[in-house]
This record gives sequence, C-alpha cells and structure tokens, in this order.
Amino acid sequence: WCKFRELHPTHMVFQQADMGRLLLKRCIPLLIHGDEGRGRKHVAHFVLSFHSMLGFGFKKDQSTPRKRKRERMECNFEGHTYTNRYLIATLRKRDYSDEQSEVWKLLMNMVAEESRFMWEVGVANDDGRRYWGIVVGLIGDWPFLHKCGGFSRSFNNIQRRAVVRSEPVGICHLC
Repeated sequence: WCKFRELHPTHMVFQQADMGRLLLKRCIPLLIHGDEGRGRKHVAHFVLSFHSMLGFGFKKDQSTPRKRKRERMECNFEGHTYTNRYLIATLRKRDYSDEQSEVWKLLMNMVAEESRFMWEVGVANDDGRRYWGIVVGLIGDWPFLHKCGGFSRSFNNIQRRAVVRSEPVGICHLC
C-alpha cells in the first residue's frame, strides 16, 4: 500500500484508513480481469475474474539465451491459476451479445455491488478480525475495456469497405 500511495495519494482507500474505517494491513488489493477467448469449436467464450495483486512471486526463466526458442507467451505468476485468479463468471458469446446484451449490464452491476460490499463491509474471520477486498483497477484486452467503459468508438468501427455509405464514426474513444 505504501507504493500504491506514492502513485495515488488521494485514493479513497487512504482516506478511509486515515479515518479509521479500515486497516490497510488487512486490505487486499484486487483487480478485475476480463478476457474473451475461444473455447471448443472456436466459439467465443468470456471469462471474468478477480485477480489479487499479491501473490507468490514470478516464475524464474530457466532457459539460457542461446537455447531459448520461440514459444507462446505464458502467465508468469508462480503457482497455479487457481491460486492467483478467483472466477466470477464465464459466458458464451451468445449469452451476452445481440438480444442478450442486457446480461452484460446485469453482470457488471453485480460485480460492482460485490466489490462495494468487499470494500465497505469486508469479511470477518473466526477471531472477528475484518478483512477488506479493494478493487483498484480493471484489466483486460481492449475489447473488454471498450465494452466495460461503454465507449461508442473503438477499432471495431474501422472502415472495412473501399466505398462507404455514411461517414465513419472514428476509432479514438478520446475524440
């Protein structure tokens, strides 16, 4: 938290801690991670999870520079994925797109409510000590962030035809 405070000194978690509403040593910094990949038969499948910023460290690269071969990129967190990520939901594309687009909003609202609960209430162990989960960020690929932000412009709007009927919307979400 000391390092995070250097980057974000006005973050609400520090205001709450300074008022005595929570103890930073019992606050767990979390990220929400979303990614749409391909499942069986190359069908789009979305996975949403909490991801702790705390962990067991990183894997050490065992290969020597001369023998290193081109391999696919791997997650470099030490330990199994089940110890680093905590599943919230998985959805097939057909369950959250087109006619089912309301499902996405409901899922994100539920995640926001659960995150708020972990921030404001937390959980207590058998000894009565309270712990809080503090979501400090949202991570994922650009399509996920675009969808979460509700942006109307992204690289999905890129012109695909040589001749267009209407002027392109543009791709920059800041414009």
